[in-house]
Amino acid sequence: MSFEKAKADLEEKGLGDHVIVLSESSATVAEAAHALGVEPASIAKTLSVLQGEKPVLSFNSALILLGALGILPPATSAMLHNLSTLGISLRSSLLF
Repeated sequence: MSFEKAKADLEEKGLGDHVIVLSESSATVAEAAHALGVEPASIAKTLSVLQGEKPVLSFNSALILLGALGILPPATSAMLHNLSTLGISLRSSLLF
């Protein structure tokens, strides 16, 4: 989905004011925190999958948080985050 389509969909639902466009990169938690001027612990990178109107998954936030808190090594957190995203994407592609 393109940024323009995603933004238009949010605007249709009355959520257009929730879109933040940054001039700096926000590809990582550290970059997003720097761009927004907040601590990294306040950034959540989330993947939510909806089934109908019910959220059934918000898993990646937990992995990033565990890495940010030092419970998991950062490399492990990143690897699990990426593997879960890949697995969810593959599963989703099989459902449609």
